[in-house]
Amino acid sequence: TMAFIGAIYSETRTIPLLSVSLVTLSVASSTLIPLTFGASFVTLRSLFFATGLIMFGRETLHDVADLKADKGYKKTLPIVFGSKFARILSTASLIAGCIFVMIISPISLIGTAFILGGLIQVIKEVNLTQVRKCIDIGLIALVIGLAFR
Repeated sequence: TMAFIGAIYSETRTIPLLSVSLVTLSVASSTLIPLTFGASFVTLRSLFFATGLIMFGRETLHDVADLKADKGYKKTLPIVFGSKFARILSTASLIAGCIFVMIISPISLIGTAFILGGLIQVIKEVNLTQVRKCIDIGLIALVIGLAFR
């Protein structure tokens, strides 16, 4: 899946929302690898949805930050629907993903705290470079929390 998406990614930039959807699907699909070894989708579905929601939110924030560079080149969520809508949708997606992760591993609350701290800044329309660092630290903490499930 990832190799195919990588091969067609540059061609998808002009189709609204397709590039962020492909990145999200590519990353989330990696959580399904245990299916090849007999794991049940019921066991993996929360992780799949959490990963998809978190990646969609994170990548959308990147698109907001890259708005000026992407204009005329890509059709991203912030270009098609506006920066404010993209920030709100990104925030909702990240919060929903964090809820799924906390269902899997309550210790992931530590990472969620960092992400929520960053999301407060997103709503205030603060510079996204600093916000993304806070969210990325939170994502690392979420992964560590999942390791201690």
